[in-house]
Amino acid sequence: MGSAFRSVAARFLKLPRKKNGIRVERNVEMRTRDGVILIADRYFPKDGKPRPTVLVRSPYGRGFLLAFSAALLAERGLTVVVQSVRATDGSGGVFDPVRQERADGADAVHWVRDQPWFGGKLYLFGGSYLGFTAWAIATECPELVDGAAITVSQANFGDALLEGGGLAQFTALNWTRQMHDSITSGTSPFFGGKPVNPATFMHLPVGTMDQAAFGATESWWQDWVNRRDLADPWWRAMDFSAGVTALRAPTLLIAGWQDLFLPYQLEDLTRRLEAGLPTWITVGPWEHGGPGGLFEGQRQAIEFLSGLAHDDPRGPVERAPLRLYVQGADEWRTFDNWPPKGTSTQEYHLHGGGALREDRAPEGTGSSAYVYDPADPTPSLYGPVTMPQKSRDLSPYDHRSDVVSFTTGFLSEDLEIIGPVSVDLFVRTDNSHFDLYVALAEVNEKGTAQFVSSGYRRIEPGPLEADGSRRVTIPCWPTAWRFAVRRKLRIYVASACFPRYARNLGTGEPMATGTAMVKTRVEVLHDALHPSLVRVSHQPAGYRHPPER
Repeated sequence: MGSAFRSVAARFLKLPRKKNGIRVERNVEMRTRDGVILIADRYFPKDGKPRPTVLVRSPYGRGFLLAFSAALLAERGLTVVVQSVRATDGSGGVFDPVRQERADGADAVHWVRDQPWFGGKLYLFGGSYLGFTAWAIATECPELVDGAAITVSQANFGDALLEGGGLAQFTALNWTRQMHDSITSGTSPFFGGKPVNPATFMHLPVGTMDQAAFGATESWWQDWVNRRDLADPWWRAMDFSAGVTALRAPTLLIAGWQDLFLPYQLEDLTRRLEAGLPTWITVGPWEHGGPGGLFEGQRQAIEFLSGLAHDDPRGPVERAPLRLYVQGADEWRTFDNWPPKGTSTQEYHLHGGGALREDRAPEGTGSSAYVYDPADPTPSLYGPVTMPQKSRDLSPYDHRSDVVSFTTGFLSEDLEIIGPVSVDLFVRTDNSHFDLYVALAEVNEKGTAQFVSSGYRRIEPGPLEADGSRRVTIPCWPTAWRFAVRRKLRIYVASACFPRYARNLGTGEPMATGTAMVKTRVEVLHDALHPSLVRVSHQPAGYRHPPER
């Protein structure tokens, strides 16, 4: 991508004016503390003078979009180092996802700061896995970082991987194949990567699913499916939560409402804001890796980092900490905190006959039941994964016997929800090993149910009430959504969302080795003694910020 193309792209992205021409030094070697050689490319202004430096550490090669972003930053007066992590794109060593990034990241920071071309300020930039490498550095040496732009990522890798106590199987297996193919072939995972054959997700046991997917045993897949407890010290090497507040420097975050890291990224934001640290976030109508979020992340990051480097703050730092897109309203809003000030909790209670109402269910027995069969698990129709389906229509659930749903009447006025979403379910089952999946949808006048939010929990044996029931709270994806007048809210309840999450076989066998399957009858209780409900964060009209112009 040459200079002319970058000029066009810069105008399209409305970037700060280009300051200089650039040069590129390729295949620069850095030796880690244990003797492994990591390879980097350095982009810098033609005059070669010491400059503020942006460090990017990636497992996805150093070309394509990374080279494009690096060149745009360098044209705005910064030096940019794009380094390949272990075992990728020419770097030595063995790939141990995320766990290797603390020490290697710290080594890279010290190496950069020792170079004659380093100009005294160091910034971090990256999204997804590259965001993990940035948080790893923020944990190890936060005092050496002067700013960071982190997109669609989070500080604790294990939270998203073992979401809800299960396994984010679709994303984890596709990513494992992508990286396995890239490392073994020496090519970028952005080109030529093959998705996992859908039939492979039915393979059992899960511990040999890597062999079924691409004909090899991959060490990290084995770790992920065998180490099921995040309290296991093994996971600490991938937990960079300490870096969230240790990093005192200005930090920009970019997220998407349907991104797989969203809830955790908002937790990182909240911790920083509560600590009084300079932080800004934009949450748009984007999925992980989608073009809209990708371009906006690039635009804001370049604007933000170049502004910091030249003591010319602009863009995000000129507005409130939160910039949120309200889905259904097609409006951008700004807020000072998360959840936004002025929100109140609105509850919708499950009733008999599939009703969802604001009043509590009456006295007496009320329940809805279904049977979950792990041999025919409820399919995932849409949700935050790496390669989501194009359609957000959840209406096919209406025709499955292993799903129950509850729906409001038509809304008499617009309902705007901005903030957390959660579901409380009182359930009784004939099996102590089961999962619960819930999905919130907006139903239009034609009956089509559009995905809004979802949540998932794996349930292990535990204490029961005298009537054999138990209460389960399921956190869902946060959202900002306007339900228009004459629309309905609907909540779906099932015991699988497959293959987004690994199915529960119902036997209690270890995930890695289990093959036997048992059906489970799930009874969802909804009466005065068992107030199952949906909880949303309502934004009253009087508290709404005016939309951006």
